[in-house]
Amino acid sequence: MKRTSTLLVLAAAGALAVGGCSSVDGTAKPAPGSAQPSTGASSPAESSSPAPGGDSPTAALKPCELVTAADLAPVGQFEPGKEGNKGGARVCDYDRASDTDLGIAIRDTQGIDEVQQANKKTGKIKDRRAVRAYSDGGCFFAIEVTPTSRVDVSVAIGDENEVCPVAEQVAGIVEAKLPKG
Repeated sequence: MKRTSTLLVLAAAGALAVGGCSSVDGTAKPAPGSAQPSTGASSPAESSSPAPGGDSPTAALKPCELVTAADLAPVGQFEPGKEGNKGGARVCDYDRASDTDLGIAIRDTQGIDEVQQANKKTGKIKDRRAVRAYSDGGCFFAIEVTPTSRVDVSVAIGDENEVCPVAEQVAGIVEAKLPKG
């Protein structure tokens, strides 16, 4: 279960697949042929060096500084985040003893318009455009920084009614720390 948030980030990266926001009824479903989170024991290669961000306003951001373990206290006790690179994003993964995992991914060169999904719906996190999806025990938000950059928040394991409110709360914490695009 520990790797589920990582796999959600990778599935979102590989398929760029998400759907609706919390104010819209419906169920997000993966597009045919899109990458799916796996329950396998293997994990992707990780690197501690940041992915190149170029001139993006997100280039100077560090994913583990967007949300600290103290920031997460209202939603549970998480271990300090672990930074790495996965699926073309700079990521920070947080683990919680209750098998709920959380991930933050900074995408310097991919905006939310690049997120593709059947049944895709958009909404807002505070004043920013956002996209949300729930699939296989995880909830994913993509928050727009600029039309060509975004920050993703994923929370895994649980049903939609359990993990999506947590993901939305964490997305609000992240949004407050993002540069204005």
